[in-house]
Amino acid sequence: MWYKRFGFKFPQGRSGAETFLIVLVPPVAIFLVGLLAGITQNFYILWLIVPAIIGGFELVDRLFVERKSRIRIKRRKMHIKNTLKYINSGRIDQAKESLRRAKLYGELPEELKEIDRRLTQLTSTE
Repeated sequence: MWYKRFGFKFPQGRSGAETFLIVLVPPVAIFLVGLLAGITQNFYILWLIVPAIIGGFELVDRLFVERKSRIRIKRRKMHIKNTLKYINSGRIDQAKESLRRAKLYGELPEELKEIDRRLTQLTSTE
């Protein structure tokens, strides 16, 4: 199952904590802006509710972007390491699959691009 590959956290998906925080942003923003409007007795401040909600969404998104990219980098390095291990042991089919998976997580290093080109030529001639 796809979610087991990422430690039950899909890199593009939302984790439980992130979803919970996103659900909390609008009520908290409305409460804080309403409290500020009540304290200052200036109800034009209520126009700040929408920018406060948008700012809250941006803040929550930035908090979790770093965690998502760390998962992707970790998985990419693992697949690159597996590719080299499979090539050294002579298991070409597994090396191709691991190389394909490494490409899903980002750009390949130059030496692996050359290996990928050679593996593609090797399989196309068979």
